[in-house]
Amino acid sequence: CQRMSPVKIAFLFYLIIFFASCSSSKKQEFTIHTRAEWNAVDSLVSKNHDITRITIHHGGETFAPDKDMKKYLINLQSWSRREKKWSDVPYHWLISPKGEIFQGRPDSVAGDTNTTYDPSGHLLICALGNFEEIEIPEKQYEALIWLTKKLMKEHKVTADSIATHKDFAETQCPGTNLYKFFENGQFIRDLD
Repeated sequence: CQRMSPVKIAFLFYLIIFFASCSSSKKQEFTIHTRAEWNAVDSLVSKNHDITRITIHHGGETFAPDKDMKKYLINLQSWSRREKKWSDVPYHWLISPKGEIFQGRPDSVAGDTNTTYDPSGHLLICALGNFEEIEIPEKQYEALIWLTKKLMKEHKVTADSIATHKDFAETQCPGTNLYKFFENGQFIRDLD
């Protein structure tokens, strides 16, 4: 049995620490699907706005993880324009249960809502699903954190300007099972 030199031991120790830190600090990256990818019709510019906050919503309806997102978004856009007379889908960003991120209306165009608050200045992110009935899937929650961080940096929004739909209007949105992460402060801690 040969003894290893202190230099070799130190080198091996360094490699172990290096690879251990790489695997534990590996950051999840998510793909953003653009409006062009789901064949969005150009937004009817109705009201431009300057973004000062990020507001989290849920879809409020059962959403199958294998649902065809392209078809869903085309139908949502069509319904939003035809039935609600909105300029586009109501949200700026939508996240599927599998953690897929889709661009909704352009960030520069104020969102729309069925409730009483004015969404001007709010960047609206919708996690699809009904979080009154189910827990938010882990991958979807991770995508929500990742996207929120990205948009905070891009639009210079601070953590104290991150809230939920429920914080501005009388609604259950974003559902008890997502809202709990805001009530206990976990969502904001996860942004660090």
